[in-house]
Amino acid sequence: MQEGWEWGRSGRTRWCWAPSMGGLLAARVLADAYERVTVVERDPLPESGSDRRGVPQGRHAHALLPRGAQILEGLFPGLLAGLVAGGVPVTREPREFWFSVGGHLLCRDGEAGEPVYQPSRPHLEHRVRSRVRALPNVSVRDRCEVAGLVTTPVRDRVTGARVLPAGGGADEILAADLIVDATGRGGRTTAWLKAIGYDLPAEERVPVDVKYASRYLRLRAGALRDEKLVQVMAGPADPPTGMVLVAKEGDRAARHRGDTMTPDPCARAIGA
Repeated sequence: MQEGWEWGRSGRTRWCWAPSMGGLLAARVLADAYERVTVVERDPLPESGSDRRGVPQGRHAHALLPRGAQILEGLFPGLLAGLVAGGVPVTREPREFWFSVGGHLLCRDGEAGEPVYQPSRPHLEHRVRSRVRALPNVSVRDRCEVAGLVTTPVRDRVTGARVLPAGGGADEILAADLIVDATGRGGRTTAWLKAIGYDLPAEERVPVDVKYASRYLRLRAGALRDEKLVQVMAGPADPPTGMVLVAKEGDRAARHRGDTMTPDPCARAIGA
């Protein structure tokens, strides 16, 4: 997935590639400082809140925690009310949350706290993308792929990027004073910077031996009673496994199963 922005307030231009959540939020913030923003995306962007190839993790369970919800509401006033109107479940009270570790249930007494919104990732991204697209100085171009960076003749500054349409045809140079790469782990910016003579940043890796799989379910009415989020974890002495069931919009629930022991968690997570 790729995204590009061009912004030109005070003669400046900006573009970014990868309309992921990070890229969309960056575009929103930069739109306050630049006159023009162009978002370039490789995938065809759906008009509804459906999955897309560039966000494979979007099929897993997601939730919008209180601080993230506050930030999004500040950037897009009315967004949270729109989520609720669209059927997104909201967890506020302890009785709506079932959390068990090793057979021990967390206390469910207490007063309501900060709300946790539980949209699916595609639904949330669609809502945010719609708000970004509505900004007067932002344009979104999908079905385009960034093929490389453009520099000054002496290669001392990046001045833009080369963009290819997905259906073929001539490439296009998008000039910019500032470029933001929000492609995530699949990005090629580090390789492009190395190719034009820049040293790569130091890289530190932390291996995480966790495997998980998710599946959306349509439950019968009242199946979860008052609960909107159910989390069951193994005890400290047991193999590290767990299951989460999260209520979602559209009368659905996302079932998520993870562990560190099974070579193929999908068979157990989906078939169990």
